[in-house]
Parts: sequence; C-alpha cells; structure tokens
Amino acid sequence: ECQKGLTLEKFLYEVKRGKKYALFDDTVVNLTYYFHPGGQFLLHNAVGQDIGQYMNGSLTNTKGSKAHNHTSYAYCLLRQMTIARIDRSASIMMPTGHSIDV
Repeated sequence: ECQKGLTLEKFLYEVKRGKKYALFDDTVVNLTYYFHPGGQFLLHNAVGQDIGQYMNGSLTNTKGSKAHNHTSYAYCLLRQMTIARIDRSASIMMPTGHSIDV
C-alpha cells in the first residue's frame, strides 16, 4: 500500500500539467499506462475525477453507455496503479463522483 501523501491541490496541479491521474477512495491512481478494455476514451474521461461511482456501477462517464460494476480484478489493478494517498488534513474536500475542471 502506498504511503506517500499528496494534497488535493497538488493532485489538481499535476492533472492540469497533463498527468493522467484520477482519485479513488482517497488514493491517487496513475492511468497513464493502463489500456481499458472498454476503450481509452473511458480513461480520458476519468482523468482528474473521483472514479469511485464509476467503479461500483453507480454512474457512467459517457452518454449512451451503461454503468458497469467492475470485477475484483479491476479493483486489484487500481491498487497496483496507486501512486499516493490524498492527505485530506491539508486539502479542500471534494464530494465523491464530482468532476474537477481541468
């Protein structure tokens, strides 16, 4: 498990600089080298967002597509792509499932 702390502000800064990062359960996930079986556009739409509700099937991130409840393997991949934990004590809170303007 990754112990490196990152503020939400630093996360936003890195996304604005072009990093392909997303949030998941207070962790920062690097999507750069992952190929999504549903299409790369799904990852493109996930950059800079909290992807929790996409992962559990509550939301879809594209119009016309169905929400998908991901497998335990998908969650395992997310853990492998985790690069940091968000330090909420030093960050502004962001509600789950909301996008960040980048």
